[in-house]
Amino acid sequence: MAKITPAMAKNTIKRSLRAIVDRELTYPEKAAIWTYFSSRCAYCGGELARMAREGHMDHLVPVQCGGTNHISNRVLSCPRCNGDEKREADWRSFIERKVSDPAQRLERTERIEAWVKEHSHLQEPVDEAALMIQVAEVCKAFDAAVAALKGKV
Repeated sequence: MAKITPAMAKNTIKRSLRAIVDRELTYPEKAAIWTYFSSRCAYCGGELARMAREGHMDHLVPVQCGGTNHISNRVLSCPRCNGDEKREADWRSFIERKVSDPAQRLERTERIEAWVKEHSHLQEPVDEAALMIQVAEVCKAFDAAVAALKGKV
C-alpha cells in the first residue's frame, strides 16, 4: 500500500467537503445519461458496453475549471476520449478537433447542448466562496494537528 501523505489527506478532505455541496451522480442519473446517449460516446460516437463498465461520466467543464458534478455538466464518454484525449480541454474545442465530418460534429454538438438545456434548470448553484472559507478553516486545523503530531514524534 502506498504511503499516505498529509497532502494526500488534505486533498481527500477538500474533495469530501465539495461532495457535500456538489454531490456525485445518482444511479438513476447515470442510467439516464446512458439512455440519452444510446450507449455511445458523446464525442466520437463509439459504442460502449455498460456491463463491461466501458463508459465514463465525463465533465463537460472540469470541476477544476469551474464545472460541477451536476447531471447537466456530465456526458457519456469512452475512456479514450475522456481519459486520453480531452482531459481538461473545453468540450467544444475538443469535439472540433475530434470529429472531422461537419455533419457529425454538428449532430453531436447539438445533442450535447440539448442534454445540457434539458437538465441545467435543475442545478442549484454552489456557493464557492462559502465552500472555500470552510475548506481553508479545515485545512488550517489539519495543518496544526499535523504540526502538533510531528512535534511529539
